[in-house]
Amino acid sequence: MDEKLWEEILRVYGNQCQSYKEQLVKRIPAMLAATIFAGTLGDTPLNKLNRALDEVTKEKENG
Repeated sequence: MDEKLWEEILRVYGNQCQSYKEQLVKRIPAMLAATIFAGTLGDTPLNKLNRALDEVTKEKENG
């Protein structure tokens, strides 16, 4: 992971991210691929991830 990106993650979300760095390094590319390339229809892992991300972001928007 780019060091500047990691520093920004730590700045925004705090040091509790340190213990999750390996997971985050693996998950961020999947999240980006789901957001950019996958729709919400279908049963592929990226479609399912994109639907889950939609739910999470809608919950945050609605408070």
